[in-house]
Amino acid sequence: MLFKYLCSVVMFIVFYLVSSKIAKPVDSTIEVAASNETSKRYQRSGAIIFPDDDFNPEVLPRLKGAPKCAKGSTFCEHFEDYPHLLLKNILKEHSVNKDLFGTDIVPQFEARDGSNDLFVCQSKVMTIFPKVAKNVNNDWRIIINQGEKEGYIQGVVIETCMGRDRQCDILGDIMDDFVTTCKQKYIYRRLLSLNDAGKPVQDTFRLPSACCCSYRKNFDFLAGLDT
Repeated sequence: MLFKYLCSVVMFIVFYLVSSKIAKPVDSTIEVAASNETSKRYQRSGAIIFPDDDFNPEVLPRLKGAPKCAKGSTFCEHFEDYPHLLLKNILKEHSVNKDLFGTDIVPQFEARDGSNDLFVCQSKVMTIFPKVAKNVNNDWRIIINQGEKEGYIQGVVIETCMGRDRQCDILGDIMDDFVTTCKQKYIYRRLLSLNDAGKPVQDTFRLPSACCCSYRKNFDFLAGLDT
């Protein structure tokens, strides 16, 4: 009897130890560590992160200086990091006046006598749909241009010099004491863009508007006359 009793006690102790190990709670730090590791993947310096329902966030780029696509211009129509999906969500959350959107009409220039006018500075007129542009404070901003299907489109007619900083195409001789140059002129346009907080606001941007011929005294020529 004593032997059976001891066997029962030993079996009970073994069963208790095994059961306690199986029922041991999982370390909660594993889940926390996994969560932290997931969040780290979406941390980027100098950017605002907007996660969606699928935890696949899109980042609002911080534009520090002119982007590569600018190439000396004040705007870009094709910006690699343009946050299309992010803007779509922002426009759902923030009501904007759709009257602010639309496309400029290209002006038609015709001579009264029916002949074609010639210009001393050749230029190109076109409609652009900027994705990023430089404002009056020389800061680059994301422009809201989602496309016609979504109804958020801002088309601007611009005119750019084809021979910028070159001599004007003036027929006949010009006095040697003058120098002519084709200069790019700019206008300031109000466009809907994103501010630093990622909210849609109107801002003023510098865009090319005309190509004009300027002239100045040729002081090098005048200096040569005195020698």
